[in-house]
Amino acid sequence: MARRRKPAHLVLIHGRGRFSFDRPPPELLAARWVGRLERALHKAGEPGLSQQLSGVTFLDYMSLLAPYSRAYRKRLEADLEAVAARMADESREDDDSDQADENGDSDDDVPAPKPGSTGISPEELEADQEELAEEPEPEPLATRYCPDCTGKYADSALGEPRRRLRHLGRRLTEPFGVERIAWVFPDAVAYLANERLRADIHDLLAYRLPKKKGTPVIVVAHSLGSVIAADLWAELGEQYRTRLFLTAGSPLAVPLVRRRLHPRTADWVRDLPDGFPWVNVIDPVDPVTLARELRPPYFDPSVANLEVENGRRFHSEDRYLSHIAVAREVVKAAR
Repeated sequence: MARRRKPAHLVLIHGRGRFSFDRPPPELLAARWVGRLERALHKAGEPGLSQQLSGVTFLDYMSLLAPYSRAYRKRLEADLEAVAARMADESREDDDSDQADENGDSDDDVPAPKPGSTGISPEELEADQEELAEEPEPEPLATRYCPDCTGKYADSALGEPRRRLRHLGRRLTEPFGVERIAWVFPDAVAYLANERLRADIHDLLAYRLPKKKGTPVIVVAHSLGSVIAADLWAELGEQYRTRLFLTAGSPLAVPLVRRRLHPRTADWVRDLPDGFPWVNVIDPVDPVTLARELRPPYFDPSVANLEVENGRRFHSEDRYLSHIAVAREVVKAAR
């Protein structure tokens, strides 16, 4: 009789997401992510996931990343304006013009939030453009396809448009330019360029990981979370028995991101430990990935790429986690 494996601990790592002052607690976010996987399994008439896990940890780092987001700055500006208006109203009610002047001066003294510093020098921008011309063509690897998507891509009406988008994405370095990306996603760029922020997020999440060495784990990371997961596992992965390392909507292969990986991480993704079970889920229409699969020479040949179709919500973690092919990967690792 085959001996049953020890249940695995599920580790979930989110992407940059949307900033909110009333962000749900990690426990609720974990329940939502697991719920999406459960629904996919239930829809396919297959056994559930929760009873096969020893625990679930949702690694939330938004408290450190949020101050670099545009939404945070807008909320801060609005709060400062509201405070200034309230102070002015109170001063008028007191009919104390001198005090009103002081309040106005104090409002003027409040510095407006500065745009996040990208930390990217003009030399690095020039190097990005030079690499675009020098980047070698990736070695072709077999790509798997999700069975619950709208069709066999090669034979469906969507096949040709998706092939064109995939081809276009692989020819682009940064579609709108590094500076504009830094303006739209200042928090993501801050993680790549700000070593202090990267170290703080790393320390926070490392503290929340399972403490016992040798714990079997399943890692599921989305978007920027896949970059953070790679940073963590490049240093701490040997402490755990990793049954599955699943990344979804990952920008790791985008030159803007890949060129700024920590040297330890860049070496790790290029030469993974023997038998390391990495599955990368990608929708070629997802602009965050630029249709780039994780391929040699920058990534280990053992990385399995799984293509899905997310519809209009091309980068949504909801859609990525709702595919039966993704849920089956997690369940297979949990058994």
